[in-house]
Amino acid sequence: MAYKKIQYKFIWMFLLTSVFPLIIIGLVAVSLLGKMAHNQAVKDMGDDLANSQVVYRNTGEHLKYVIHDQNRRVSTLLYEDQVDLLKNEYAKIVKNENLDFFVVTDAKGKVLVSMSNFDLEGFNIARTLRMRGALKGEVFVSTEILDTVDLDRLGLTKKAKITGIENTQGLVLEAAFPVINQNEIIIGAMCGGYLLNNNNQLIINDIARHTGLVASIFLKDIRVSSNVPSSDGKYAIGSVLDPAVFKVILDGNNYSGPIKVAKDIYMASYAPIFNNENELIGILGIGMPEKRVFALRDGLIKIFIIAVICSAILSLLLGFFIGGRMIRSVRKLRKGIEAFARDDFSHRISIKSNDEIEELAEFFNKMMVQIHEARNKLHEQEKMATMGRMAAIVSHELRNAFAEIHTSAYYLKEKVAKNFPQLESSFRNMESGINSADNILNSLLVFSRPKKLILGDVSVNSIIDDVLGSINLEEICEGNKLEISKEFDPNIAIIKADGMQLKQVIINLVLNATQAMSGGGKLVVQSKNEYKSIKLQISDTGPGISKEIMENLFKPFFTTKSRGLGLGLAVCKEIIEAHKGKIKVDTEPNKGTTFTITLPV
Repeated sequence: MAYKKIQYKFIWMFLLTSVFPLIIIGLVAVSLLGKMAHNQAVKDMGDDLANSQVVYRNTGEHLKYVIHDQNRRVSTLLYEDQVDLLKNEYAKIVKNENLDFFVVTDAKGKVLVSMSNFDLEGFNIARTLRMRGALKGEVFVSTEILDTVDLDRLGLTKKAKITGIENTQGLVLEAAFPVINQNEIIIGAMCGGYLLNNNNQLIINDIARHTGLVASIFLKDIRVSSNVPSSDGKYAIGSVLDPAVFKVILDGNNYSGPIKVAKDIYMASYAPIFNNENELIGILGIGMPEKRVFALRDGLIKIFIIAVICSAILSLLLGFFIGGRMIRSVRKLRKGIEAFARDDFSHRISIKSNDEIEELAEFFNKMMVQIHEARNKLHEQEKMATMGRMAAIVSHELRNAFAEIHTSAYYLKEKVAKNFPQLESSFRNMESGINSADNILNSLLVFSRPKKLILGDVSVNSIIDDVLGSINLEEICEGNKLEISKEFDPNIAIIKADGMQLKQVIINLVLNATQAMSGGGKLVVQSKNEYKSIKLQISDTGPGISKEIMENLFKPFFTTKSRGLGLGLAVCKEIIEAHKGKIKVDTEPNKGTTFTITLPV
């Protein structure tokens, strides 16, 4: 059960580190993207509204030129009193230009031609504002409101009718011009224009073509022209603008923002429409479905949902896979601990995970090796302690025996040697053997019971001089020539050390070096200062040391000599390490050997 809990922890860890941050990032990104989309949409809607106003103005300009271009022909036909021909010709023009009305009057305002309602002919309309100005020579193009009387006169009542709206008024874009003859005399007036009610073919389609948006034209707050779809599949003509939005427009401001039309939300922009007297009579509006504005955001939401699901699945798989590997590693660690508990120090853990668990396994393996070596060393130390105790007892007994032998030998030498000179060499051999045995006992005692350091100010140069002065090199070399070279640093640092024990080290190394050059050679002893330490080198020009001997050189009881216990270099190493120093050896076949000692200052 514990293993499963670890695996579940990995699953939750992956979920927490991948899925939950992804959700948070996704929510923040979606929120920011929504705000960015909204702000960008508001900006774009403002630009598109400006373009839509240009389309609206261009339609008025086009109407202006259409009506203006008829002046010469109309004035000619009126001068020639060709009213019927005028009607025939302008029936085609009205049809080609999609005009909803075209009216021509004489100089007094009596209607001569009415292309939308022939019954208006003969009536005097000079009192209407636009015709009164035209008869005075004024030209204007503007958006105006026609009341029910005007609509009826022009025959546009049915065409202007908005379903659900009683007493429908008409919103028209019209142009009025005076009719001037060749003598620059006003002989009448003409007026033409477009009815915007229910008319999507004119401005609405042009706006949609230029901006790709839906558009609406309002007569005050009533939508009279629009390509915004309604819930019944038709256009939302006749709907009333939101009062809050209409209030913004009435205050003379444009509006940009969300608005609901026929159950759908649009991002919309609205601008007021003014008549010739600068009165607000309508509104031009464009819009974009909100779902189109936030299409990128909604697409991103879908991507994030898919990413979260994939991340969750991946987290589960990784949790099971990595958690399983972790559990197997933990089991191996547990087996290792069990092996440690039963003193099986040969057990090793093999984990290849390239992480801290692998490091822990390697540390465990090293620890097992160290414990095994420590156990062996402890056993060796116990043996050495036993040997030391035994060596002390044996040494005590043997020293007493050696003393008696030495005394007896001396006595015999005094009594017998004078009468038997040929026995003198035998007595010398006996004394040498006793001294050699005594030295072996001393080495054994030193190795089994290392002496405590007695530190004092020591000059290594002085110790070397004492050693070289006390050794009978001629006896060692048996008459062979031995050259000694001392290369001392005169400013060698004074160190804190046990002078007697260092002297023993130097004696051992010098004797080894001279014995290695039994046929003659050169002994070089160097001393010099180094950074925070001194270095002592003892070199010989002997035959060197073989690789097999080098591997066991400092091991106790290893010797290549016919006499001795092989403790000399082992004792040297212990003494140097007790001084927190180091000893190393470099050798080259047939060129010699150098022992280097480094001691801290």
